[in-house]
Amino acid sequence: MAKTPDQRVQELKGGVMWVLANVWDAETSKVRKDLDASAYKTIAGLAKRFDAAQDKFSQGIDKKDKSKDIFKKLSGDLEKTINQIDALHQTLEELRTDAEATVKNKSGDSLDDLISEWEEGLKENQAVTKEQKACFDQLTKLNESMNKVLADTLGKARAQADAVKSEMSSANNELNALEAQIRSAVISSEAAAIKQNKLDVAKAVKAVLKVFGGK
Repeated sequence: MAKTPDQRVQELKGGVMWVLANVWDAETSKVRKDLDASAYKTIAGLAKRFDAAQDKFSQGIDKKDKSKDIFKKLSGDLEKTINQIDALHQTLEELRTDAEATVKNKSGDSLDDLISEWEEGLKENQAVTKEQKACFDQLTKLNESMNKVLADTLGKARAQADAVKSEMSSANNELNALEAQIRSAVISSEAAAIKQNKLDVAKAVKAVLKVFGGK
């Protein structure tokens, strides 16, 4: 039965991984002398190719798992920037409090008193505004830097994921094709053995299909 890449991943991660060439040799070792040489050679060759494709697919699983490490590195790379952004937000909050404090209780009711009081408030607020602008400028630069790191990392992660997905899909297609060829060769060899009344040979040949579920 043809399998999807996801189904094959579940099987391999669940420990269902056979070295097909070894299974073939083990199952037919006792009947080798009665087994058609060309049939043995054909199935043995297909089994080796299946094992190689399965190794390639399994390597894809490992590559996919290791690719997640890129996000662990990302967290470390961004930690300093995030701390700087948090500190600037704290500074902005403190500056806002300072700006609110520039409006003081008036010290007198005369026009000169009011002008003097509000002029002082204006000067203090202008100073706070200048500091706030400097903070916002730094925030903008830090956020732009962080966005670039995020975009670059995501682009790299997507490229790696697409490459691994392509490799695994190719290996999975090869495995499905090889399984079909092996099944066909085994059925033919089994039928030939039954026709020659070599039932032990037929049984041994058929036993290799247990790798695929025995059907």
